[in-house]
Amino acid sequence: MEGIINYLTGGHSEWTCQANSEVPLKFNMAIMFLMAKIWMQFIFTCLAATNNASNFTAYRAVMLYSILQHEQICVGHWI
Repeated sequence: MEGIINYLTGGHSEWTCQANSEVPLKFNMAIMFLMAKIWMQFIFTCLAATNNASNFTAYRAVMLYSILQHEQICVGHWI
């Protein structure tokens, strides 16, 4: 997961983890590069709709990373 966040933020952010565990919850999205922000909005509105867009969870980060790396993903498994 660290490799994904380093790619999305250029190494300038880290995950906020769940208390008493190493489970990643979210990170600061403001420092992502432009193309990542554009795809992030697509994910929030079309693939994984949410009421709170400030929470960029681990599974959304993996989905965004896969899209930016031009990898095939099965969206049905994520929704």
